[in-house]
Amino acid sequence: MRLTDLEDVYELTPMQQGMMFHTLLAPESGQYFEQLVCDLRGTLDIGAFKRAWESAIRTHSIFRTSFVTDGEGKPVQVVHREAPLPFLVEDWSSLTPGEQQSREDSFLRSDRNRGCDLARAPLMRFALFQLEDDLHRFVWSRHHLLLDAWSRSLVFDQVFSAYEALRRGRDFEPASSRPYGDYIAWLQAQDLPKAEAHWKDVFKGFPGPAPLQMGPAPEPAGHLEDIFRHQELRIPAAMTSKLRTFARENSLTLNTLLQGAWALLLGRYSDREDVVFGATMAGRPAALNGVESIIGLFVNTLPVRVRLRPETTVSAWLQELQSQQAALREYEYSPLVDVQKWSGVAAGRSLFDTLLVFENAPRVEAGEAGEAERSLRVSNTRGFGSRTNYPLSLLVDFGEQLEVLAVSDSRLYEASAVERLLGHLQAVLEGIASRPGARVGDLSILSSEEERQILIEWNDTAAEYPREECVHRMFEAQAEKTPDAPALFFEDETWTFSELNQRANQLAHLLRARGVGPGDLIGVCVYRSPRMVCALLAVLKAGAAYVPLDPAYPKERLAFILRDSARIAIVDDRSSERLPDGVAELFSLEKESAAVSAQPVHNPEVPVAAGDLMYVTYTSGSTGSPKGVEAVHRASINRFAWMWNRYPFSSGEIGCLTT
Repeated sequence: MRLTDLEDVYELTPMQQGMMFHTLLAPESGQYFEQLVCDLRGTLDIGAFKRAWESAIRTHSIFRTSFVTDGEGKPVQVVHREAPLPFLVEDWSSLTPGEQQSREDSFLRSDRNRGCDLARAPLMRFALFQLEDDLHRFVWSRHHLLLDAWSRSLVFDQVFSAYEALRRGRDFEPASSRPYGDYIAWLQAQDLPKAEAHWKDVFKGFPGPAPLQMGPAPEPAGHLEDIFRHQELRIPAAMTSKLRTFARENSLTLNTLLQGAWALLLGRYSDREDVVFGATMAGRPAALNGVESIIGLFVNTLPVRVRLRPETTVSAWLQELQSQQAALREYEYSPLVDVQKWSGVAAGRSLFDTLLVFENAPRVEAGEAGEAERSLRVSNTRGFGSRTNYPLSLLVDFGEQLEVLAVSDSRLYEASAVERLLGHLQAVLEGIASRPGARVGDLSILSSEEERQILIEWNDTAAEYPREECVHRMFEAQAEKTPDAPALFFEDETWTFSELNQRANQLAHLLRARGVGPGDLIGVCVYRSPRMVCALLAVLKAGAAYVPLDPAYPKERLAFILRDSARIAIVDDRSSERLPDGVAELFSLEKESAAVSAQPVHNPEVPVAAGDLMYVTYTSGSTGSPKGVEAVHRASINRFAWMWNRYPFSSGEIGCLTT
């Protein structure tokens, strides 16, 4: 590089520094490489079109800029006196429309993979493909280091004005504009200590970032070009019009409206009322004369901290957010790397992982400048690229229809999760437009389809089951059906259905003889064994309800439960020692074994209904004293029916009663 080739050298903006770092870190990722594709309808003078772009390159220093590091390893941008015009021209008019589309897709893919050499100006190139006699497809490929969307629109307007003059044989004198280096000089003169004080105040009391959680990470992409996924949300024109009306009536910008909706959605996803996301700022300082015509990269990415206020009306909350953003404009020059440090968030932890980009630049479309005499009509404009270093970026275009392009890292988010997120964003926006007086906490993120699924479909659990049966009656029916089948295994013991039923009947008859009947609560404090199951069945057969008492409970808890519920407790020799004296009458299975054996083995005839009490179980008491929770036979039958349907048992399977 000869000194005579150089026009200027200056530092990078904070945004450019970040873009250059991430581009050099992963050059194959395609981050910040952009392609603009549009159709040119009309008789095109290719020579004049090239000269118009050459004029733009001569006029604007940013187009003659390369990005390198100086002798100390510091990144700088070098302005060259001249830069070549890479311009590819091909005739595809003999191809079918399908072949033309295939050729275009292949070119765009190859062009993206080629990327840009940051050290070689210009960081852009052009391609022109003739599709018909009066139709050309134009591709402008460039690195985002050069331009923001506003500058892109200015350049297009200037180039087409130059083209119209040149094709008519007239000289074209471009309007003068300040060089991009003047903006760099303005940036270097700003008061960073003042910005530091502002951002420290913004993040005072901040609890820390909450990453966006949208389910488990998917399988890794096979190729780097597959990493970034593009998904679109289009809000219908009628709803978009309602949003415009809401913003106008409440003196809100559309940008504030979108920022509020996104903050609310992040808050619901993270269950937080204090969220942070990234947003792009226009960055063109009003204090710099002529800044509106400078071509270059002015946007900056900065954090937006939003406190959700559930009791506040949406309009009042959004107006508060807008005032907060207005105060931020004075500090749009702040380097994000410094803001991260000033925020108090630990080094190495990202302050935010989602980026909201609100596109407010003029559209590059037909008749954009209002010049009816233009010989070329620009249409079908679309952009490709938009890849940032953030896991999820939302690019918002508020045209006749509100369009949101989600660019997500496929290594982190499933396509279905992003699609669902966009649907939730639409629901929030529709809620804002349709309920202007609603409170922030009343807005739902669910679509009507999701609400119907949750409230109706998932609650459609009606099922047929024996509603009028009792648990012990169903056991008796099974014992009659399979009397010799094993019902219980315990260590070296095996009880058949018939044996268990008869032993439970004998115990139930004795309990009946001792005055136990419907309406009674009987404590069962027996170590796990076949006798414990027998005791539970016996209580039910006697018409009473049981109160389970774990012998491992503290004595004080056992005493409390007995005093609160049961007058009789069935025990065995080991468990009887766990119960305090005088709290309840103890029925010892060992001591009463002879009396039990003397009872009849037939089923007791005790009237018990499905709505009668089956058992009472006590809560842990973690919020105070334990409380008894009642359950009737019908509830248990319902539960059993669901279990048998969900997890059907075969005749050879065994259910385990764990300790």
